[in-house]
Amino acid sequence: MTLSGLARRRREGLSPLSSVSVRLNKRARLRFAGATVTAPDFASAWHVAHEIADGEYMFPGLTPRNGDRVVDVGANVGLYSLWAASKGATVTAYEPGPDAFAHLARNVLGKSIKAVNAAVVGAEPEGGTIRLYLDGERSTRNTITAHNVGNGAALADYVVTPALTLAAVLRGGCDLLKIDCEGAEFDIVENTASDVLATARRVVLEFHSQFGSEEALLARLRAAGFSAQIISQNGEVGVIGAAQP
Repeated sequence: MTLSGLARRRREGLSPLSSVSVRLNKRARLRFAGATVTAPDFASAWHVAHEIADGEYMFPGLTPRNGDRVVDVGANVGLYSLWAASKGATVTAYEPGPDAFAHLARNVLGKSIKAVNAAVVGAEPEGGTIRLYLDGERSTRNTITAHNVGNGAALADYVVTPALTLAAVLRGGCDLLKIDCEGAEFDIVENTASDVLATARRVVLEFHSQFGSEEALLARLRAAGFSAQIISQNGEVGVIGAAQP
């Protein structure tokens, strides 16, 4: 890591001690965006914090801004939410996993972030709940999409969690909608009405092409009035950026 790279990471919220410690393969405290972050699986937290600090979400016109209302779908332990709040945004963070949510609620105390223990879905769930399938190793891989279960998770290993539709989440609109939910993005986007999608001014969405068509996501967003395109892709995982005119 160069000095300029360390400076960029510090500017984006990752403390110099945290940056150096991970390179030395030591587990010091993770300080990110003004918070001491805890997580059920520390390796995932390290990974996500470094992705954000290295520019994972720094796309022109799609970064959180001062005064933005941000909705974070699939917040995990709150790293993106903390980063957005450090930019001056007010965030509502949705996380269905019980362990991840416990850490999320702790990590965002005192910040302009509201934590909600719920999955976000497209279609109204029966009884207002849904199964969340738990990965055996990383909380970032938990999923409500049964066919997406893998990497150590078993179909029998699930919890029942509250679920809210994106329509309910976006009531009143938002300036930036971030979606990162391990395959459930297809259900969310395809089963949400165009006029509801359009209440988000900008969207940053991670997609997993092994579980659906990114072209279908692009078409759906464009039908809702967005200018949408794939802005990064690495194998079967990529990011779509979309903005209203």
